[in-house]
Amino acid sequence: MGRFAGGGLLMPADNLFVNADRLELMQNCWVVPDLEKAMQQWLSMGVGPFFRRDADYPDALYRGRPEPLAFKGALAQAGPVQIELIQQTSKGPSAYRDIVPEGGSGFHHMCRIVHDVAGEIARLRARGIEMASEFRSVGGAQVAYADTRREMGCMLELVPAEPVLIHLFRDVAQAARYWDGSDPIRMLELKSDAQPQKRGSS
Repeated sequence: MGRFAGGGLLMPADNLFVNADRLELMQNCWVVPDLEKAMQQWLSMGVGPFFRRDADYPDALYRGRPEPLAFKGALAQAGPVQIELIQQTSKGPSAYRDIVPEGGSGFHHMCRIVHDVAGEIARLRARGIEMASEFRSVGGAQVAYADTRREMGCMLELVPAEPVLIHLFRDVAQAARYWDGSDPIRMLELKSDAQPQKRGSS
């Protein structure tokens, strides 16, 4: 483990995998009504740069039923913790709306990287934990939001340890480590067969 300027621990960018037998968390996410404004507020607090993207999942499931999901999202790193901001752009119900009503802002979920999302979903369902949302992300990777509000007070996102996503998370962590304040908002285009492609935008 390295250290950042404040003296605390900093997770190495290549140390993102988790122990399958323990709940290790790597991200905190807030749902916001205005992504651009929210990014500027976090940037003013010294967190950045942000990697921004648009996501559209027409085949997403909500509580086991088809419900298209679209949102604008942004990622940044704050020490050992990844920060995600999400603004839902689709109009239907969602895991986001279950906690934060339209037009509101609030903490939504923490994220865990797992090697077997389907297996983890089955394990949580056996405990009576419902999946609030499921969809196929980059390259068909399965992603789910488990409704763990009873257990944790928020939802738990399950993300697979797919190379394109691991490369993205490493890029976000490295960019924050060496950030000099320039190019604070960077558009991100995820490719299923390559590392993340970035282009500047501010």
